[in-house]
Amino acid sequence: MSENSELVTLEQMKASVGSLLFLWSDIERSLRAAFETELFAGTPSPVHRISQALGLWSERVLQAGRGRPLQTDLCQRLSGHLREALVVRNLVCHALIGYSADVPHLSQRAHLRVQLEKDVRLLTWGELQTMFRWMSRSRWLIADLTQAAMDKDAIASEKSLLGWQGFPEQG
Repeated sequence: MSENSELVTLEQMKASVGSLLFLWSDIERSLRAAFETELFAGTPSPVHRISQALGLWSERVLQAGRGRPLQTDLCQRLSGHLREALVVRNLVCHALIGYSADVPHLSQRAHLRVQLEKDVRLLTWGELQTMFRWMSRSRWLIADLTQAAMDKDAIASEKSLLGWQGFPEQG
């Protein structure tokens, strides 16, 4: 049922909620660390709203990256993916109503079920694993983009980000 043809259990689905929360914790710590750099000198870090912190961080990195196409592209890609993942996090934290393992005889795929008002969504194991793979590298990309934004040498800045070109699939 899952992409590697092993059945996904209820325990694995329950653990996926914890994985999501731990990954977001890493991302939030990385954003807080970025706000402690010279790029944000004199700018208070948004205390409670991760969406505000993400918006302010990406705005500052994009502003510093004018004329740096790779930095701009990576920041936009990462920010877009993080905004989508934040929606998933919020749904899991505030609207989780159930979970299921793979049930082959019912053709049911492992998933988390979330409901916000009348909108019901299934977050499948495969979708979550794909998201977790790039999220697990996001904290380093946040740090690298922050560092690149502070670099006065545009060429060196762009070179420092070459390893991230394939993000989110690679990097």
